[in-house]
Amino acid sequence: MPAPRTAAPAIWEVAMASHKFAVGQEVEFLPGRMDFHVPRGVYTIVRQLPVEANERQYRVKNSRDGHERIMRESQLAAGPGGAWARPPAKPVPVKSPR
Repeated sequence: MPAPRTAAPAIWEVAMASHKFAVGQEVEFLPGRMDFHVPRGVYTIVRQLPVEANERQYRVKNSRDGHERIMRESQLAAGPGGAWARPPAKPVPVKSPR
């Protein structure tokens, strides 16, 4: 009897865990030569999508017109909300000096 297949879920988890941008993060669109029809500006990450053709993808929403589209990670940069690529997992408590 063959062993159960477990490679596919492991690959899926690695692909989904390695996204650069988090859901809810604001990003800026980096247009290429063929992207003249896509509005410039700030977009919000709506959903992280699976890797396709070795490129991470996101569903993003334009902050001005509300239109949603799919973009590759290479087309995006950290937005005006800051240069962070991922939000901190948990706030670190700061002790005040006495």
